[in-house]
Amino acid sequence: INSLRITKQFDKIIKKLLDDINTLKQEVNVLMVEKNGLSEIVAKKTEIIFRLESTIYEFTKDAKPHQSSTPSTSNTLGENTKPGDRTIQKNNARNTDNLQNSTDNAQNKDTRTPDIVNNENSEAPLIIGDSLMRHTTEILTKENPSRFPETNQIVMRGGKIQDVSNFLRNQNKLPKQVVIQVGSNNIGQSRTPNHVMRPLWLTIESNKKRFPETDWYIGSIPFRDDCRKVFIEETNKALIFMCTQLKVHFIDNTNILNEIQI
Repeated sequence: INSLRITKQFDKIIKKLLDDINTLKQEVNVLMVEKNGLSEIVAKKTEIIFRLESTIYEFTKDAKPHQSSTPSTSNTLGENTKPGDRTIQKNNARNTDNLQNSTDNAQNKDTRTPDIVNNENSEAPLIIGDSLMRHTTEILTKENPSRFPETNQIVMRGGKIQDVSNFLRNQNKLPKQVVIQVGSNNIGQSRTPNHVMRPLWLTIESNKKRFPETDWYIGSIPFRDDCRKVFIEETNKALIFMCTQLKVHFIDNTNILNEIQI
């Protein structure tokens, strides 16, 4: 009887949370139509959505000590995916309850010395990011040889979004195309997907204003063994949403670690 009573209480809580999510999604849709204060207001509302979904997930999850890093084909990200579209279901997951909020430390600059691979053509597309960027380069040049015939590459080993932001801030000129592959090293210290999306959003938004002729490409975050798959899925949904709002390109390479021998 007690178990049944607790289950009913959980059902009521989950229903209330879902109602709140639907209300927030409606508010976000209105803001998207009005295009009013997207960077600040929508970011805050989507963060609340993610927090509510995470709460529901905690109520419904079946945590296990190990999870395969190989995602199923049903996890392929779609262009129309939005925050708040997650289907709540039981998932095997690693315990990440000790994750810390990285946005509180966003001002603590972690300057890293990048490995630079330059071609003679200074107008060649620039690909910048953490060490996974090198594998993104392989896929880009293989799948889009005409668009990315040669590239200038800047690899920041262990680099985070803040490192890429600091680098771009110090540039006076950028080529026509810039590809950013970063965020994987932000995951471990982030409590919600918004803590990854928001600093990247602000970085892209500010540099789009500085370099209006540059075409931006944002790579998704690959699945990795030391992070919950559902968290990376939600983070990439947030990045898709960001790319849609900022009108930049999204590169889905979530399976990159399985496609390339590292």
